[in-house]
Amino acid sequence: MSTIAAMRGRLAAAALVGALMMATPLRAQDAVTGQVWTDFLLDWYVRGDHLVEFELGPKVLFSGGQRWAELTLTPAYEYVVGHYFELVARTLFSLVRQNNTLSTFEIRPIIGFRLYILSASSHRVMVRDFNRVESRNIRYDDTDDWESTWRYRNRLEAQIAINHAHLADDHTLYLLTDAELFVNLGRAAEERFNDNWRFRAGLGYRIKYEWRIELLYTAQLSRDTLLSDFEQTNHIMRLRIKFYPKASLFETIAAKRNRN
Repeated sequence: MSTIAAMRGRLAAAALVGALMMATPLRAQDAVTGQVWTDFLLDWYVRGDHLVEFELGPKVLFSGGQRWAELTLTPAYEYVVGHYFELVARTLFSLVRQNNTLSTFEIRPIIGFRLYILSASSHRVMVRDFNRVESRNIRYDDTDDWESTWRYRNRLEAQIAINHAHLADDHTLYLLTDAELFVNLGRAAEERFNDNWRFRAGLGYRIKYEWRIELLYTAQLSRDTLLSDFEQTNHIMRLRIKFYPKASLFETIAAKRNRN
């Protein structure tokens, strides 16, 4: 029975992945952009159940209008509650070149949780849901004014190991995909890219416990709320590099919980 259950879990996850990849509603928009995002993440476990992370994320627009670039630094803390639940707290610091004349600085405290919906007995398939609420505090350099808004985000994620039976095995190639909804709780912030939906699909490779690399294509639907509030489709190539300092005890704990 366990084998049958595992097979059903894999089929369900595969169906979800296919649905997410096909769901992107790429219709005609008022503007189309091309962007490159990179993420460098440093993660380590403290006492097994506590994860500390620092993420550095430079981004740049290479086609589709005036100059735009962003640099983010995000320290984070995560607490593992059992096998199926994690609490997440972050603070994002962001410098953004919105266009040729305007730059902004943002401080964004974030609180949320991850719920693990599906993890097959072999740990080959993982499906989880990430919910968070953000307090966005943005300073505009042209006026020195601050704007504060709230936003809710929900991201449904799936990962499937391709060449090994376990996502935590070394030299594992895996498929990853997700769909994310953005909901402004009140008035939208005035910015070049105010997100509505985001769809991602790509491949990851776990070299060994310490190093993982992911390459993703992202289709993002957003609105330019600086002036005329028009819709945009953003095509993004995203490179993510993750480093976990070696620790044999924490490595074993993380592998058993299928977190990494």
